[in-house]
Amino acid sequence: MRFARFFLIFIALFVLASESNAAELRPQRIVSLTLGTDEILLSLVEPHRILAVTIYALDANVSNVSETAKAVPKHIKNAGVETVVALEPDLVLAASYSSADVIKQLKDLGLQVVILTRFSSLDGIYENIRIVARAVGEVEKAETIISEMQQRLAMLAERVPEKSVRPVLLSYDISGWTAGSETTFDALVSLAGGRNLAAESGIVGHKKISLETVVAMNPEIMIFNTWTPDASHSNAALIKHPALQSVSAVQNGRLHGVPGKHLTTVSHYIVQGVEAMTRLLYPKAFATKQP
Repeated sequence: MRFARFFLIFIALFVLASESNAAELRPQRIVSLTLGTDEILLSLVEPHRILAVTIYALDANVSNVSETAKAVPKHIKNAGVETVVALEPDLVLAASYSSADVIKQLKDLGLQVVILTRFSSLDGIYENIRIVARAVGEVEKAETIISEMQQRLAMLAERVPEKSVRPVLLSYDISGWTAGSETTFDALVSLAGGRNLAAESGIVGHKKISLETVVAMNPEIMIFNTWTPDASHSNAALIKHPALQSVSAVQNGRLHGVPGKHLTTVSHYIVQGVEAMTRLLYPKAFATKQP
């Protein structure tokens, strides 16, 4: 009996020691170079394990972690090699749109750099969360986040009426930019039960289009990003623009400003964007509460 008791104590101590060693092996000096990795990282690890995130993480207009990011010591903008190296990180998180030259130099200096590459689909976001989670040693947290995403998306899908004709949207601002396929906006619209007119017209990525093109497309709904510098004037300018008076969205007053943090996020916070978009497309579905 005494031997069995000592054996159990030994096993318990061994497990605790193993868990302690595993925790120590996890990166403790992490630097994130993009807003997308900022958002994922801050949901997976405590701020004390993070040396720096981007300055954009503090901007509540585009960031879904603006409050949490305040606890991180450094907030960097356009980080160069010297800035990152000076922090002495044990892990750097970047994306395929980060500076290729900076990434190469960091790798050449022997730093561990994890690069995310998929941003235009829900599966891509799931993959990115899991990649970051493996790098920081928080795999279980990642699966919890993904499970919660899937549950919330399923609940939102139940709000969308079952009908064959879906609302047709166009992302547009007064400077002429729209979002086609292979963009976060396209994923949002699809998940919210709408159709992205730019994608259906063959536009890939973000592209400038003319007012004549918008008139020819004749969208039912037009969406603009409220974070853009001219956002405060966009709605009024589009409504009053002579060239757009024949467009259905203008005639029916269906021009909507949506916060940038909902339209452009490439993290698990895309769920909030889906909810915002679903509310715009199907307001009656949210008139009554659902469990």
